[in-house]
Amino acid sequence: MTIYSRWGNYVTTINNLEEGWDGKENGKIVQEDTYIYRVSFTDVFNEEHQITGRVSVVK
Repeated sequence: MTIYSRWGNYVTTINNLEEGWDGKENGKIVQEDTYIYRVSFTDVFNEEHQITGRVSVVK
């Protein structure tokens, strides 16, 4: 999963989806805002998929 700011700037990549995103960029908590996530995966039929969505950080 890759996280981007609402302006399209790269924030971070998460390789273990079970852990999720802790709301940090380079070890520091990001500011309150809406961020975009993109999950890329390959299914059992070897087809690639991408899912995108939004997540809001509220302190």
